[in-house]
Amino acid sequence: MPYIKRKEVKPKEVPYKRDNKSTDFYNSAAWKRLRDTFTKEHPLCSICIEHNRVTPTTQIHHAIPFLRGHSIEEQWNLFLDEKNLIPVCDKCHTALHVKDNMYHLGRLDNLTDKEYNYAHCII
Repeated sequence: MPYIKRKEVKPKEVPYKRDNKSTDFYNSAAWKRLRDTFTKEHPLCSICIEHNRVTPTTQIHHAIPFLRGHSIEEQWNLFLDEKNLIPVCDKCHTALHVKDNMYHLGRLDNLTDKEYNYAHCII
């Protein structure tokens, strides 16, 4: 039987592109200071800890998306409010955004066991 040599197909990597509206927020000195101090105070992913796993914090997630604020002042308050921040790893952060995009939830701060296991490829 003839054999056809095929090239391995690699999944296309789509670079993350931030919304233009949020660029000013993330480039602000206030955010950079808050991000650095918050990461030092919360070095581990809070979602992984809830699922009995230790993973370093690499992202900070806003439980209530700050762009949902009705005014610039409200957006800045949501953006810089430590009570609205959750320390997460890359995989949990992506899973939170996927879940939010699917269900359009107003506040998102946790994953179910199934969602967590899928995000971390635990079967």
